[in-house]
Amino acid sequence: MKTIRFAVVGAKGWRAQFYFRAARTLPESFEICAVYETDPARAAVIAENWGVPIADTWDALRSYAPEFLVVSVRGAAMPGLIAEAVKEGFFVLSETFWPRDVEALEAFYRAVPDRSRVQTAEQYRFQSHHAALLEAIRQGLLGDVGQAQLSVCHGYHAASLMRLYLGVGLAPFTVTGSRMTTPTLQGPGRAGWAEKETIRQDEQDLATVTFDLPNGRRKWALYDWTDESYFSPIRRPRLLLRGDRGEADERSLRRMPDEKSSVELPLLRVAGGAGGDLTPPCVDAVYWGERCLFRHPWPGARLSDEEIAVACVLRDMGSYVRGGKPCYSMEDSCQDQYLALMIREACREGKTLTSGKMPWMA
Repeated sequence: MKTIRFAVVGAKGWRAQFYFRAARTLPESFEICAVYETDPARAAVIAENWGVPIADTWDALRSYAPEFLVVSVRGAAMPGLIAEAVKEGFFVLSETFWPRDVEALEAFYRAVPDRSRVQTAEQYRFQSHHAALLEAIRQGLLGDVGQAQLSVCHGYHAASLMRLYLGVGLAPFTVTGSRMTTPTLQGPGRAGWAEKETIRQDEQDLATVTFDLPNGRRKWALYDWTDESYFSPIRRPRLLLRGDRGEADERSLRRMPDEKSSVELPLLRVAGGAGGDLTPPCVDAVYWGERCLFRHPWPGARLSDEEIAVACVLRDMGSYVRGGKPCYSMEDSCQDQYLALMIREACREGKTLTSGKMPWMA
């Protein structure tokens, strides 16, 4: 595939930096041809830090011929920018818009004139461990997965993984939630470690989600998340998938190939940078026994799991705008956000909520 050319809208944000690093590390695969920025001061900083051209109008941006735009701005500005970019004829890869309520989500969905031009950068499915487990499911190692328990990410990211692991699509659901508060030593954040020791009141959301499938079938998920979980070294991620032939967690996979035998093997992460290996740390593959369930798509490029996932999103978006299959549609991302909003409300209010018929479910 020839180099994918894209532009960035909202280049100063923390999330946007992942796209810049992917392009800088994989120049044969990706090129940031321009950045859209209307504030002269921010434009000067971006140009100095990354050495990319700046466009301050849609026409100026169009002159650089990007195949699509990565839109990564604050949530309140996202809906209008996406709708405007689509009206201007651009394809859009959007960082996920977080609406304040279901009404705002519906309004966003209806405001985009051509939703086929918008795909969402939902990257968790490409992180090595999740990619390996999704491949194990595709290979039938767990059989039909009927239960997913997740404490690995929050909100719409968790909703995406629930739906992907269970294979439930846009199925209706019921959520029962609760919220509790626990004193916790504050860990690092996006800016690094705190300057002094602080015990904070950490909110924890617990929710069960039941998905109602055709023919009366049901699958369910458990959502468990605290504010400290992304960065805290004492809040280990937890994951459990249960199928009718086996189950897997963040460390191993167990299955019964037939009714009289069973096998359990670790999910082995093969990575560089340890011991006498002088390459920079980076995952190379994930194995279950001799079966490779994940392999670094760009061997030799030393990227974090998150950076690999972002690069995969860019790869698939490039394929889509060149006539390939959709990578993550607005319908999927709206369903993720709808489920996340329902989980948040159910936990905050301590009640049970049932999904309604939304416009993207038609």
